[in-house]
Amino acid sequence: MLIPKLLFGVVLAFEAGIFFASFFSSSPFLILGVFLAGILLVSVFWQRFSLVRMGLLLLAAALGMSHYAGSAQLPASLVEPKEVSFEGKVMTFPEKNEEGMRLTLETENLEGRVLLFISSFQEFRQGDKVQVTGKLQSPSAFEGFNYPLYLAKDGILFVMFQPSVEVKERREPVLSLLKERLQRTIDSSLPLPESSLLSAMLLGNKAGLPEELKEDLNITGTRHITAISGMHVAILSGMLFVFLLNVGMPKKKSSLLVLLFLVFFVVFTGFQTSALRAGIMGSSLLFSGLLGRRNGALRALVFAGGALLFFNPLLLAYDIGFQLSFLAVLGILLFLPLLQYFFRKTPNPFGLRDVAFMSVAAQVFTLPLVLYHFGILSFVSLVSNLLVVPLLPLVLFLGVVFFLVSMVLPFLSGLLALPLGLLLSYLSFVVTAFSELPFAAQSVEGFSLWGLLPFMVAAAFFAWRFQQQRRFQFSEETMLIWKI
Repeated sequence: MLIPKLLFGVVLAFEAGIFFASFFSSSPFLILGVFLAGILLVSVFWQRFSLVRMGLLLLAAALGMSHYAGSAQLPASLVEPKEVSFEGKVMTFPEKNEEGMRLTLETENLEGRVLLFISSFQEFRQGDKVQVTGKLQSPSAFEGFNYPLYLAKDGILFVMFQPSVEVKERREPVLSLLKERLQRTIDSSLPLPESSLLSAMLLGNKAGLPEELKEDLNITGTRHITAISGMHVAILSGMLFVFLLNVGMPKKKSSLLVLLFLVFFVVFTGFQTSALRAGIMGSSLLFSGLLGRRNGALRALVFAGGALLFFNPLLLAYDIGFQLSFLAVLGILLFLPLLQYFFRKTPNPFGLRDVAFMSVAAQVFTLPLVLYHFGILSFVSLVSNLLVVPLLPLVLFLGVVFFLVSMVLPFLSGLLALPLGLLLSYLSFVVTAFSELPFAAQSVEGFSLWGLLPFMVAAAFFAWRFQQQRRFQFSEETMLIWKI
């Protein structure tokens, strides 16, 4: 048991090192000092395990700090825009909005990727080879925000505004063609805003969402239903798990099916980075359940976060999706069991009580981050989520069936579009109606995340200790961990 505990501590210390370097200091002298202190404890006091363990934790923290410092060291920026012409490959699905589109390219001539801002609406696919001519420049920081590092987390080191782009070789990858066909089917079968809602939920395409609907989603705290996030995936996975248990399927088989659902979800969305992160977060819970380890879920989450940060340490400070995903799943792990325990005698019709608890637990830790980044405090979030979230699995299931039927038997797609449209209309109605309430939300300015951090840590420690003392986990009918 000592080795697994030590490994868990080392991974946690590695993450703590990245955290400290991301938000406080990554000074080479500080990193060297922590490293030397670790070496001293390991080499001089090697016969005392407690000191050796402390030394290993310091070494892991120093490794995390140096790993972040190395990743944050960007190449020398271009002082002036430089006229260039090069061939590149489209690496991601084009992101469209009312003003144009964004393309991310990779080229052999440049060290990093290039982000193109184009006002025209040309047709591009992931994998296309294009000829680009225009002014290449390094991104600039603005209003205290480190935009260069924000882009660097995705491997982007350069930007181009309104370049000339010509397709030299058209690629037709299967996933890209499927997404395009599904998008066309959705647009032709459903009106706005229902079509944009389904596109965001099923394909991760949020470009078509009307600005008014985006604002309503923010006000009601339901924006996560259109985002491929850890919170979204965790709730959907939990609800699917509940359904499979209720139809009589054994727990381990249910977990395997939910894992397959997560894999399909990641593939179907085109291996988007956000989908991959969310899938890893959700899978960490399931794997811990399959292993049957007490407290395995928390360790699995830490290991999943450590793996993601090992490959990209910039995520912690510059990827809001990663922050929300990690904290949402952590909130579910720590506070869902407490809510279930304290309200164990409360009726749970159709699992709605636990759906509400899941949403509350996820928002315990994400609320401060939402206030910090978006400055909106929603007073209707709990009720609106309770009215919306239980229908998400049904919407996604009908959406996938709708697409499959439209491919094989297109004349039947209209029959499925009717119930799907009604469900999406209901979701849109709930979001719009609650957003128009006079007390729906309050704007919050100057919110200090760091002032609240000690209370968040204390609440997490209390929840963890309470679980340790009571020796309970999630109730078997609710989430992804079971007793052995």
